[in-house]
Amino acid sequence: MPRFALIVFSSRGKVYEFGSAGVTKTLERYQRCCFNPQDNCLEHETQCWFQEVSKLKAKFESLQRTQRHLLGEDLGPLSVKELQNLEKQLEGALAQARHRKTQIMIEQMEELRRKWGEESHGRKRGYQQYEQAEGPSVPRNVTGESNYNMVPASSYLRTPPLKSCPRAPPLGKLSKGSSVEKGEAVEKKNLVVCFGEMLIDFVPTVAGVSLAEAPAFKKAPGGAPANVAVGIARLGGSSAFIGKVGEDEFGYMLADILKQNNVDNSGMRFDPAARTALAFVTLRADGEREFMFFRNPSADMLLTESELDKNLIEKASIFHYGSISLIEEPCRSTHLAAMEMAKRSGCILSYDPNLRLALWPSEEDARKGIMSVWNQADIIKISEEEITFLTEGDDPYDDDVVLKKLYHPKLKFLIVTEGGDGCRYYTKEFKGRVAGVKVAAVDTTGAGDAFVGGLLNSLASDPNLYKDEKKLREALFFANGCGALTVTEKGAIPALPTREAVLQLLEKTA
Repeated sequence: MPRFALIVFSSRGKVYEFGSAGVTKTLERYQRCCFNPQDNCLEHETQCWFQEVSKLKAKFESLQRTQRHLLGEDLGPLSVKELQNLEKQLEGALAQARHRKTQIMIEQMEELRRKWGEESHGRKRGYQQYEQAEGPSVPRNVTGESNYNMVPASSYLRTPPLKSCPRAPPLGKLSKGSSVEKGEAVEKKNLVVCFGEMLIDFVPTVAGVSLAEAPAFKKAPGGAPANVAVGIARLGGSSAFIGKVGEDEFGYMLADILKQNNVDNSGMRFDPAARTALAFVTLRADGEREFMFFRNPSADMLLTESELDKNLIEKASIFHYGSISLIEEPCRSTHLAAMEMAKRSGCILSYDPNLRLALWPSEEDARKGIMSVWNQADIIKISEEEITFLTEGDDPYDDDVVLKKLYHPKLKFLIVTEGGDGCRYYTKEFKGRVAGVKVAAVDTTGAGDAFVGGLLNSLASDPNLYKDEKKLREALFFANGCGALTVTEKGAIPALPTREAVLQLLEKTA
């Protein structure tokens, strides 16, 4: 009986993956299942497809190494075009192989169904008839017994997909360097999924000047949810990012940066019609920032609900988000749907409004949009400036203002950050303040995200720490250390600290 295999590439995702260990495993699996030089002409066709895929894979990886080598420079239209053509060729080759193998599967299933339809004396008699008909072609073990049990063909059709074949986004929607396997490996008990924007920050090489006066800019990955995801991974935790970037060099660069920092990027999507968002950030003499964004629209604004990785969300113990993804449709509806999925699966919802007033149509729209999801959050981190904005001018240092206007009954706890001075905490049972860690600030970009990453990493390991004031204070002091170290270097992701570095800093200040 000829061997056959079916490799499924569903409309919502392909097993095949560019630029990571997954591609090698997939090709090996493909070869093992479908390639046998002793088989008939059908297997010979499969051998040809396998050889073509292998050649394309080798060329693609060679070009990809060149792309990484030139990252940050002009890659040139020829190389980009060649990469795109290779994608199309590879997809065509796999599509034809898929179609042929599907036909083989259907023919074999129909043949098995016909045989079992003729066998009316039960499974045992059917098994004996099959042994007599097939003879030595049936695989046997060393004892001479068959290596498989006879099972009706219909049960094969009901067999669930192998868990070792993780679902990946369609070709052209997946980073050439993304890591789907990591998303399968992390455990729900401590995975933090961060949802929202990821973009490129252009920061002046000289502080204290306007954008027009800046002699040059240094590009750096940015976006608060992505910063938090990297911050958690840098501390040794498990994190994933869900969002959308452009199908362009910046988009691929951002996906690779997440992978390099051990963040699961299988939830990223790539838009061929929109660009990755850009932000120019000015650094004042005191290290504070001013922003100018380019989003008309950018890819992060165009994420749709159908593009969400629901399995990834359901694996999370914490689902973290900001408010920028609430500004425009369709991303706003996608954001709300993702929150609902996370809540149903038992996730803790973590909210950092991360106010960027320049992105909202008006102050009133910003206030309304940020508060629209306020009462659904389990954890909220907010700054002094954001309290003043949301309460329309109330004193951010007044506990009554926070408790009466911002704290809601469903909250596990609310944190108010005070920059270098530390933070305040509010729970149902207690409130207090944790002092900051004094350092010489160079760039405050990403400090709040580093703080959130440090806090969520502790919470993922101990979801009930907020019930014990001592544990909560320790977690907040550690988070303050994360924020403090981040401001000592330029950029967000490059400056995010390791756990060891934070502990060393805290030991010095103790």
